[in-house]
Amino acid sequence: MAFEFFEDFLIVIGVALIGAVVFSRLRLPSIIAYISAGMIIGPHLLGWVRPHDFSLIGEFGVVFLLFSIGLEFSLPRMLSLKGPVFGLGGAQVVITSIIFGAAVYLWGASIESAVVVAGALALSSTAIVIRELADLQQFGSRYAQLSVAILLFQDLAAVVFLILVPVMSGDQNSGFAIELASALGRGLVLLVMLMAIGKWVLPIVYHEVARTRSNEVFLLTTLVIALLAAWVTHAFELSMALGGFVIGMMLGEGPYKHQIDTEVRPFKDILLGLFFVTIGMNVDLVVVSEFWFRVVVFAAVLIFLSTLIVAVLVRTMGERTDDALRVGLTLAQAGEFGLALLVLAQINGI
Repeated sequence: MAFEFFEDFLIVIGVALIGAVVFSRLRLPSIIAYISAGMIIGPHLLGWVRPHDFSLIGEFGVVFLLFSIGLEFSLPRMLSLKGPVFGLGGAQVVITSIIFGAAVYLWGASIESAVVVAGALALSSTAIVIRELADLQQFGSRYAQLSVAILLFQDLAAVVFLILVPVMSGDQNSGFAIELASALGRGLVLLVMLMAIGKWVLPIVYHEVARTRSNEVFLLTTLVIALLAAWVTHAFELSMALGGFVIGMMLGEGPYKHQIDTEVRPFKDILLGLFFVTIGMNVDLVVVSEFWFRVVVFAAVLIFLSTLIVAVLVRTMGERTDDALRVGLTLAQAGEFGLALLVLAQINGI
């Protein structure tokens, strides 16, 4: 069994490497190369690899992605963006969810199904957007800051949708209010705990690590801290990526921020590439070919409405028209969270 996993892993990284080289020569984003590689070797085409075998590895990529984002967004900077995060982000999630949810409900779906689809389509792909902004070196631009601010609220909203699914699936004796209050309470305790560790414990740890003058020890310390934060949030029944983001944000306040980012980046890029390969494995080309017209029309409607809603909201806040359009186009796609939410809804019988 272990050797079979090794063979699968070798296939995944080998095809991903070939795709990345080819797409680089064509001047196309590496994300498309990874997704295409997953489609080719996945169960719906060649069937060489099973996606669930690599889902956890891919999730680690998202953890380190959010960890790197946290390094770039210190707590004071986050507080300075509270208007875009909660104002723009909140309005975008609510309005988009209502529009898509109402459309699906009027089409004949149940209220539960409409809520799930609304959540799947209202949230953009943090992984794709951040990767593209990094590749384009646009993190310092105004539209990038607004885009990331909205994405941060979407990540918070994702927790709510994940709570909603099991509540809607049947036995609701405990009630939604109790479930939601419980999750919010866990999130608050977790946030305070991680912030306290980041402010008072981690500086001492890194000071001792720096005295060893060993890059190996420094890197191992960073990896252990990021994964421990992910483990703690998972133990609290919250997203592992949330732990990576919070602890990264606290480390972004310290003097070792740039060294940490430099050391972690290779692991983040490789793991994130594997994450996009697993996304590609879930694309069923038979279904796409059978319903190609609907796929094209629905995708066009999704992109148009998402762009319009976000652009209007950003422009209403007094931002420039070109920045508003860029934010709208940046966040126009649905994300990998939608796939996870739909699968969770199927498991729960919705």
